Amino acid sequence: MIGWAVNAPIVVVMLWSIIEKFSETKMIVEAFRTWNLRPYMTTLAAVELASLMLYLFPGTLRIGFFLLCSFLGGAIAVKLQRQGDWWLPACLLAYLWFAAWYRSRELFSNTRAQTNEFRYLGG
Repeated sequence: MIGWAVNAPIVVVMLWSIIEKFSETKMIVEAFRTWNLRPYMTTLAAVELASLMLYLFPGTLRIGFFLLCSFLGGAIAVKLQRQGDWWLPACLLAYLWFAAWYRSRELFSNTRAQTNEFRYLGG
């Protein structure tokens, strides 16, 4: 239960971001228009949702973690390019690493331990 409590802030913030993109709030639409990314807003929200769902299930934790890292890295890059508040996605990314480490230490292990996510793939 503590692992889920540690991961709750990531889930809440990501869900809030997804809902804002899907509902097309004025602030988000204006930001995406400024960044010339308005046509991709719904697609990015869908990718963010899929990544979060993969992260939540133990069998797909690893791929979800790396997809979320990539997504947040892209957010940092866009914010840096547009002189935005890059520290917000950077802090979220750092917290994601901590939460993922707390949830599954094997994710950061350098041994080839048989983990749950590979058991389902037959590997």
